[in-house]
Amino acid sequence: MRNDAVFTDNTGQQIIKDVEADKYIEIFLYSLRDFFSWWYIEMPIRHFRTWYRIMVILNDQLSITLLLRHFFLPWRRHNSFAGYFFGITIKLIYLPIAIFAFLLGSSLYFAFIIFWILIPIGLGIAIVKTITN
Repeated sequence: MRNDAVFTDNTGQQIIKDVEADKYIEIFLYSLRDFFSWWYIEMPIRHFRTWYRIMVILNDQLSITLLLRHFFLPWRRHNSFAGYFFGITIKLIYLPIAIFAFLLGSSLYFAFIIFWILIPIGLGIAIVKTITN
């Protein structure tokens, strides 16, 4: 089996090749590719995870699913007509407000994600319009 030495010659002397430095345009293109990879792949994944976590926290703080699951339970475990009536009435009043707050909070963050994705496109369009005018 023959073993080709990559960094030594036949006499065992170490070969050091001159390495060319990257050109400025290569550095710029690499930085541009790295930036767009970060902007459009890494950060949207992070934002969508944060959006999911915001929805979980809002649901936990507003107790929406808990109140929907226990909608027909009496208020404070008072097993009379008044307890059932009062419990259902309070939940009917509270749930639309809580659902509205949940939808508002989650939709505002979703709008932020869409805005995040569209910023470079809008800046590119604005730069092209500025240059052409």
